[in-house]
Amino acid sequence: MEVQIVCQNLWKTYQLDHGEVHALSDVSLQVESGEFVAIQGASGSGKSSLLNILSCLDTPTNGTYFLDGMDVRGHSVDALAEIRNRQIGFIFQNFNLLPRTSSAENVQLPLLYAGLPHKEQERRAIGALERVGLLGRDKHHSSQLSGGQQQRVAIARAIVMNPSIILADEPTGNLDSKSGAEIVELLRGLNEEGITIILVTHEPEIAVCTKRQILMKDGCVLTDTTPSVRELNTVE
Repeated sequence: MEVQIVCQNLWKTYQLDHGEVHALSDVSLQVESGEFVAIQGASGSGKSSLLNILSCLDTPTNGTYFLDGMDVRGHSVDALAEIRNRQIGFIFQNFNLLPRTSSAENVQLPLLYAGLPHKEQERRAIGALERVGLLGRDKHHSSQLSGGQQQRVAIARAIVMNPSIILADEPTGNLDSKSGAEIVELLRGLNEEGITIILVTHEPEIAVCTKRQILMKDGCVLTDTTPSVRELNTVE
């Protein structure tokens, strides 16, 4: 597999009234194309700060971040936005759907930003909804969908640009256990198609469904483990 993400000695430091706070402290890691990674840790462990850097939404105070061999430092805001829209799909705990638009219109948003023709936007949005099991729900608004269905719309939006990476921030945090398990299974299916998935979660039962688990504490990587095939099969 190709190395897709390389983080070298990442630091993220915030200047507060009482002094410096290190959200990340000398974090180094690599993620290969096609991996399914869970990042775990308590509140304040640094997992969200790391995800923000991986998503090009934030930059490290020190250290380097390479995405597909490209050093993202020095890129303009517009260039980083284009990278995000083209290469990275996002899934959030709160779904982040526009309430007054249909499922299909929500899914079309990345395509709209990319400037695709309207007919192509519609075609690809319907296709993405079908991939997540929501064919026929394209005209439904958020209020007409369950929490699990809303997250499926969000996943369809995340994959509609055919990204190579999906970053998921607590994607099951607002769901019941059954819906959460269905979302994890959907993510596993997308990973089997070759999409790299990095999932932030505080739920151990979700993390153990992934192929690699990174535990963070106080801004540092505490452990980085890959379960055996036997362990993964046991979870299934």
